[in-house]
Amino acid sequence: MEIRPAQSADLPAVQALLREAALPWEDVAPHFGAFLVGERAGALVASAGFEHYGAEALVRSIAIASALRSRGLGAALCETLVGEARRRGVRDAYLLTTSAPRFFARQGFETIDRARAPAAIRATREFAELCPASAIVMRRAL
Repeated sequence: MEIRPAQSADLPAVQALLREAALPWEDVAPHFGAFLVGERAGALVASAGFEHYGAEALVRSIAIASALRSRGLGAALCETLVGEARRRGVRDAYLLTTSAPRFFARQGFETIDRARAPAAIRATREFAELCPASAIVMRRAL
């Protein structure tokens, strides 16, 4: 899989991939400048992004096409995304998950109490509206 920065023309394909993965897609567009995509044989098969809030970021939408899951592509995409966030000055990355806490733990994220998330992260649409209150909050120091 080739990982590259997302381009505006990729937005519809990323939104479709996120819908297929049952991940929030409604508010991706304003943050698309911090997204990466993965291509394989000319097809968009993966996406990952983050919302940048100074030294903190909310990791968004790490998704792999269902036919390509469990092949290490998600881990590679996550590490590339973390590197990009670090390059942009992010010191702490946060995320919400309902289905993949073990995957993210293997990527260095630790579960935290929702109240420990910074105010900027708690104020995001994903945190406040799109993800259920039962979603697990995780953090990784970069």
